[in-house]
Amino acid sequence: MGLWQERVVPVLIDRVMASGRLVPLRHRLVAPVRGDVLEIGIGGGANLPFYGRGVRRLVGVDPSPRLLARAKERAAWMPFPVLLHEGGAEELPFADASFDVVVSAWTLCSIADVDRALAEVRRVLRPGGTFRFGEHGLCGADSRTAAWQHRLPPLWRRVAGGCHL
Repeated sequence: MGLWQERVVPVLIDRVMASGRLVPLRHRLVAPVRGDVLEIGIGGGANLPFYGRGVRRLVGVDPSPRLLARAKERAAWMPFPVLLHEGGAEELPFADASFDVVVSAWTLCSIADVDRALAEVRRVLRPGGTFRFGEHGLCGADSRTAAWQHRLPPLWRRVAGGCHL
């Protein structure tokens, strides 16, 4: 992994993902969750301020050590335990039926094997558990924007930590 991917990309991702424009979406995504929660792609912990007191414990997984270090700083004041693990969503190191809720916020776009990651989400969710996710997709309202979404991925993936538009 080069200097760009190791040092620059995590800082860019953290800044963009902590953007004020995403605050209402983050709040709506995570505020209602309760119980034992797993967040895949926790990144720098931008969702942490929006989790409510109904959370018993939060476990976060992310492949970036730099982003996990930022999440650790943000988690220091949380009123419930926050445990952070380095790794990807395609192979979660947790027992079957371990979580009441799994959260993914703008993460699925950067996972190489989404089908495998979703199978892992299903495996670690308790019966009746919930998968809450926020994601972006192809722009259907503007064909010019959609055309750029098809042109940019080779460059965009390098700049945005593997994100596929």
